[in-house]
Amino acid sequence: MESSMPGVVYPGNIASSQPKLTGAHRADVVIIGAGLFGLTTALELARGGVDVVVVEARHVGFGASSRNGGQVLTGWRWSQKDIVKRFGKEQGQRLFDIAVAGRDAVKQRAQDYGVWSGGSMTIADKRKHESKLRSELDFDQSEHHYHGAEWLDKKEVEAITGSPVGYGGVRDLGAGFIDSPAYLKGLRRDALAAGVRLYEESPVVRITPHDGARGIESPSGVTIHTPLGHVEADRWVVACNGYIGKLVPRLQRRVFPFTAINSVTRPMPPDAVERMKPFWEAGHCVTGTNFSVNYFRPLAGHRLGFGGGEIWQRQGTTNVADATRILTKHFRYQYPHAARLLEDEGCFEHVWSGKIAVTPNRLPAIGAQGSMHYAIGFSGLGIAITAAVALVVSKHIMQSMEHTSTFDPAKARDDHALLSTMSRSSFPPLRWTVELAARIYIAQDKFGS
Repeated sequence: MESSMPGVVYPGNIASSQPKLTGAHRADVVIIGAGLFGLTTALELARGGVDVVVVEARHVGFGASSRNGGQVLTGWRWSQKDIVKRFGKEQGQRLFDIAVAGRDAVKQRAQDYGVWSGGSMTIADKRKHESKLRSELDFDQSEHHYHGAEWLDKKEVEAITGSPVGYGGVRDLGAGFIDSPAYLKGLRRDALAAGVRLYEESPVVRITPHDGARGIESPSGVTIHTPLGHVEADRWVVACNGYIGKLVPRLQRRVFPFTAINSVTRPMPPDAVERMKPFWEAGHCVTGTNFSVNYFRPLAGHRLGFGGGEIWQRQGTTNVADATRILTKHFRYQYPHAARLLEDEGCFEHVWSGKIAVTPNRLPAIGAQGSMHYAIGFSGLGIAITAAVALVVSKHIMQSMEHTSTFDPAKARDDHALLSTMSRSSFPPLRWTVELAARIYIAQDKFGS
C-alpha cells in the first residue's frame, strides 16, 4: 500500500557529518572510499577488533552508493547457469552462497534501519529473453534448491506493473529494495559506534609505500596522504569504484566508468494510478533484461523511482537536460500512457546521474597485492554484491592479521581466492572495445526482437 512505500529521497540527502583528516594518524587498516563497499568492510573489520580509518573525498555515499535504484537482487551479473558452466558445480554453489549471504546481510540491516521493501521482478523485455529467464529460474531451483522465486506469465506481469512491456518474468520474494541514502546513514552510524574513524572531504593526493618500493603494493604497508594530514597503516583497501580516477592506475585500467541516470517521477496521473494499483500493493522493484536496462520501484505519493539508460563515454555527463532527455525515452518505452499524460509538465521531479564502474566481464575485480586490497567494478548490480564482497574481503584481511575468533580462516582464504579467480575469468580488452561492445548491445536492445 502507499502508506508503506518509501519516501522520496535524493542522493543529496546525505550531508557531511564527520571532520576532515588533519594531522598524523595510525591504523591497522585504512580504507579509501566511504560508499557501500568501503563502509561495510570498515564495519566488519571494526567489529572483528581491527583499528580502521576511512577517508572519503566528498561525503558518505557520494558516488553510486547513493545514486542507485536501491535494488537488492539475488546473484551476480552472470546467471548461475553460466557461472556453473564456467567454474564448475562446487564453486558455482559457493559463489551462489556468497551472493545470497551478501543480499541477506543488506536485508537484515535494512530491516533494522526500517528501510527495506520486499520483492523484486525481473521481466523479459523481448520474447527471446523469456526462454532464457525461464531456463535460469529452473536451474536455480533444481541445482541450488532456491525456491524464493517463481515464474509469472506475460498477463501476470502486465497486471502487476501496469506496463505493456514484458514477456513474462521472475518474481523473487527473497530480494527487494532499500532507501539507499537512509541505509548509508544507518551504516555510517553503526560504523562510528563500532569505533571506525571516518573522515569526509578528505581526498587522497598521494600514496607512499613504507619500504620505498616502486610499486604501491608494498607488503610493509603505506602512508595515505590527504591535503591536511596522513594515515599510516599496515594494510589498505581501495573502495573507490567508478571514482577511482588516476589514484591507482593499474586498477583504473581494469574498469570502464559509465554514467547511469536515475530519477523520481512526478505523481502518476489518476488514470495511470488506477492501472498501476496492483504495483503499489505488491511493492516490488522491477528490472528489465535489455543491456541498457530500465529499473523502477514504487515510492510514496504515487511516484516511481525510475532509472534507465547509460552514457557510455569516459567523461560522462552531469548535464540534467541531457540526462532527462535520455531518461524520458526509457520512461516512454516502459509507461507510454503515463508519459503522454505527464508530457506537458515533464515526467520527472528530480533527475540525477553518477558514475558506475564496469569490468569487461561485468564481474567485480577483486584481489590483494602486498598490503593493498581492492574490489571495484560492481557493474550496476552493486548493493547486494558490495556487501557480499565486503564480507569476504574483511574476513580475508582479518585472516591475514590472525583475527579469526569468529570465523573459519581456511574458508575465508578460499572464498577470497575464488572471488579473485572469478574476477580474472576474462582477459581485459582495450577500453575502447568495451565502449564499442556496449553500443552494439544497446543497438540490439532497440532493433532486436
